[in-house]
Amino acid sequence: MKKFLFITYYYPPAGGPSVQRIIRIIQYMAQNGWQSVVLTVKDGDYTMEDSFLFKRIPEGTRVIKTDFFEPYKLYRKFTGRKLEDKIPLAVLSSHSKAGWKEKLANTIRANLFIPDGRIGWYRKGVKAGLEVIKNDPDIKLVFSSGPPHTVHLIGKKLACKSGLPFVTDFRDPWVNIDYYNDIKRNQKISSF
Repeated sequence: MKKFLFITYYYPPAGGPSVQRIIRIIQYMAQNGWQSVVLTVKDGDYTMEDSFLFKRIPEGTRVIKTDFFEPYKLYRKFTGRKLEDKIPLAVLSSHSKAGWKEKLANTIRANLFIPDGRIGWYRKGVKAGLEVIKNDPDIKLVFSSGPPHTVHLIGKKLACKSGLPFVTDFRDPWVNIDYYNDIKRNQKISSF
C-alpha cells in the first residue's frame, strides 16, 4: 500500500472542526489506497480536546509525535495567565483595553514567531519527517494541513529534500485572514 506523510499540529486528543477535517482526509485517503503516517507534536496546546476522535482513525495509521518549543507557556507566564488557561491561538488581541503585557506579548508574537507561534516545531518536525521518509520507501507523498502554517513550511522542506510531491490543505488563509490587518506591520506591507 502507498503511504503519505501527513503533517499536522492538530490531531487527537485535540478536538474541533480542524481535527474533524484531518480525520476525514485520513479516512478518504485510506479508502483510496493510501495509508497515513502522521507527523504531529507531543503534548500540543489545544483549545479543545476530544479523545473520542481516536476511535475514528483508520486502523494501521502510524503516528510520530515530536517535542517542540511551545511559546504559549511563556506567554501565559508573562501575561499572568494560568498554565491551564486556553488561549485562542488564531486571534491576536487588538483591543485598546488590553494591558501593556498583553500588547507587548502580541507584538513579539506577530514579529518574531513567523509565520505563527508554532515555528518552534520547524526544526524537529523537519528532522523527524526526513527520518521517516528515509526509513519508509512506501511514502510517496508529503501532505500538510494548517494552520498553523508552520506545518506547510515543514512539508515544503521535506518535499524539496526528498523529491516527493507536496500537497497543502489551507484550512484558513495564510494572508488576508481576519486578524491580519490588526497587526500594524501587515498594514504597512499591504499598502505597498
